[in-house]
Amino acid sequence: NEAVLALQEGAASIAEIDQAMKGEGWPMGPFTLIDALGLDICAEAGKVLWQGYGDRMKPADLWSRMLELKRFGRKSGKGFYDYTQAGPTEPGQPDLGLEKEIEAVRAKSGRAKTSVSVQRLMILIINEAVLALQEGISSAGEIEIGVMAGLGYPASKGGLLHAADLMGIDALTEALDRYTKELGFRFHPSYRLRTM
Repeated sequence: NEAVLALQEGAASIAEIDQAMKGEGWPMGPFTLIDALGLDICAEAGKVLWQGYGDRMKPADLWSRMLELKRFGRKSGKGFYDYTQAGPTEPGQPDLGLEKEIEAVRAKSGRAKTSVSVQRLMILIINEAVLALQEGISSAGEIEIGVMAGLGYPASKGGLLHAADLMGIDALTEALDRYTKELGFRFHPSYRLRTM
């Protein structure tokens, strides 16, 4: 959702965001992943999270527009990328027609252009991992194995909680505070991070 929000806010292009996250070691960028899973499935999961966790998980407006356009990803031929000319294992191509739709949603939202970085996307998912630990949803080991086995985060990096330790809890919390002021409550640091 944060990648979709960044796109909607004009922070960077689909390809730029995907490339940045691949540079962090993820096997694919968030938009390629959404297209592979199916935008309709991801959007439904997002609604469930929003119902369960409130505005911290509020979906970007662009999700609704993509669903209206029936851009469900690879399975429908178009999602964030265009797969109409791609074979089953070939990557999708940028879709210039989609940019007009993104611009329309951006104009409607009235939000000023923001910036995006790997840090913006990573610290949010790290904070969610810490919240899962804090709330007793999963153990630290389960979180690390889940993100490596389920999302393909590189085993050499040790998982999201490992990433938090490498970043430094103080630096992570300061970055979350900064993004909370700039972008909203969804970046509010977990109590566990604050006490650490």
